[in-house]
Parts: sequence; structure tokens; C-alpha cells
Amino acid sequence: VGWRPNYPKPETQKQALREVLLQLRPDVLALQEMGPLEYLLELQADLKALGLDYPYTAWCEGQDVHRHLAVLSRIAFAVHPVCDISVNENPGTFIKRGFLYLKFESPHPWSLGVVHLKSSEFVRKPSGTDPGKAQREAEAASLMAWFDKNPHSMPDILLGDFNDGPRSGTLELFTSVQKSIHFDRLQPRDTQGFTWTFCQQKSGIHSTLDHVLVNTKTYSSGHSVAHEVYLYDAQACLKASDHRLLYCTFD
Repeated sequence: VGWRPNYPKPETQKQALREVLLQLRPDVLALQEMGPLEYLLELQADLKALGLDYPYTAWCEGQDVHRHLAVLSRIAFAVHPVCDISVNENPGTFIKRGFLYLKFESPHPWSLGVVHLKSSEFVRKPSGTDPGKAQREAEAASLMAWFDKNPHSMPDILLGDFNDGPRSGTLELFTSVQKSIHFDRLQPRDTQGFTWTFCQQKSGIHSTLDHVLVNTKTYSSGHSVAHEVYLYDAQACLKASDHRLLYCTFD
């Protein structure tokens, strides 16, 4: 039937998602491809009824009117959704899903950035070409250029659906050591040692598209960046989404 913007997740998937979150109980939950704001509020209310209260929410409305960035949190934050980062310095052309920047003050000051870059049609329809590649790399380059101009908004942790692999040109734009500011990529694995984060059910293709990056200026090479970093592979997780949950605990 294809993707329908006004059709929410089936109840079986929503139930599986709630089960996963009740098992892990993250303090901060970053979401991509969130539908309308009422869907986020529905998830918030459902979890609260089950004993998992997220009193703080963030929602970013970019040029893509159907797919949004969102956050549920048990920790208070200041939120700065940025929806006007131009691509290739072209006025009127922006990073479609925007950029969600959150600043936390407790227990120690830290910041979080959430992204969702242009989708990779090659993953979904393996025809040998990826028409989204140029746009995705342009979005990545534009975001890094924006960090150069706004260094106070370069987050300590940058995560989300980058729609590209660890060795791609897209990730290289964020992690290149040739740049004065850059990120390191964490390398989570599941209980069997696998690293894939996305599974296309029809084709059976497994890809690593979702990433957690840490600001190298915040975390020195000798510092323990994350106590835990892994891909959650419980059966409920695979029922909830075609993307697997990345779970990290930080100092």
C-alpha cells in the first residue's frame, strides 16, 4: 500500500514500542519520523499510564510536513528547534526535517542534537543508484557549516537517522579529523555482535543507517565517553519498527 502520512502505527507496533521502552526506561528518548504532534502526546500519555512518565517534550516541524523530529525526556531541558538551515546556501531550500537542539543543565550541563537526513532509496529499492545521496550529503555539509558559524549550538551528542553507512561520504562530513570541529562515531553492537540498525523486510537487506556521534571537543580521547552503548535486539523491538533502538548511557 505504500507509505500513508495520515495512517498511524498499528496497535501491535505501538504495543511493542511501549514494551521496549518499559524494559529500558531511558531518561531521554529521541525519535525520528514522528507524525503529527498529537501522536507524540499519545505516546507520552500511554507511557505515563503505564508508570513511565516523560513530562518534557520537544517537537520540530521542518519543511517535511509529515516526518518530524521529537524527544521525550524525564529531565528538563531548553529546546531550540532549528528549521531554517539552508542547503548549499540556497535560500528557501532547507534541511527538510530540521535540526533539534536540546540543552540540559542537570545533573551536569550537556547538549543533544537530533537529525534525520534525506532518505536512501537505494536501501529500500536496491537498483544500484541512490538518488538521495547528493541531497543527503548536501544536508550534512550544510549542518556542519552551520556548526562552524554557530559553535555554541554544536551538540555534545549528535544522533539520529543519517540514512547512510559508517564509511559513507555523509558520515565522513561529520567525522573527518581534517576539520577543526568534528565528531567521533560510537560503535554499538547487539547481543550477537551485529551492527545493523535497519532492516528492509521485503528485500531482507540489513543496513547501518542510525548513528550516535560525540563531539571530540567535549569528550577527549582519554575520557570514557559511554558506560554502555548497544543495539537493543529484543523481539519486541523488531516488532515495533524496522529500525532498531540505539541505547547509550553517558558520564
